[in-house]
Amino acid sequence: MFMKCGRGWNYDGEMRQGQKPGTIAGFGGTGGYDPAKGSGASSFHYWDGDTFVQETLRRHQGHELKIVERIRIEGPRLFYKHEVLGPGGTREERKVIFDFGESHGQ
Repeated sequence: MFMKCGRGWNYDGEMRQGQKPGTIAGFGGTGGYDPAKGSGASSFHYWDGDTFVQETLRRHQGHELKIVERIRIEGPRLFYKHEVLGPGGTREERKVIFDFGESHGQ
């Protein structure tokens, strides 16, 4: 499955690089490119053990961003982490922990 976005990202190339051996992957259902705005995105997801991973590739007016989101549950907590990789090797990361205490699974 291919999604043209500027230089033509595809699953077997860039997008598959993030998939770890032994994991299951599938396209997340998003994708599109607006040539008038020079902007588009494509995403896919996979499981890394008990962690759900969503990777999104964005292109905006010639600039590329890669966003990696990781979500997992451990005991009474939900862990969310996202990492943004941008032009010039810029990298930003943020982690958020949600504590849902005793209400989980009820």
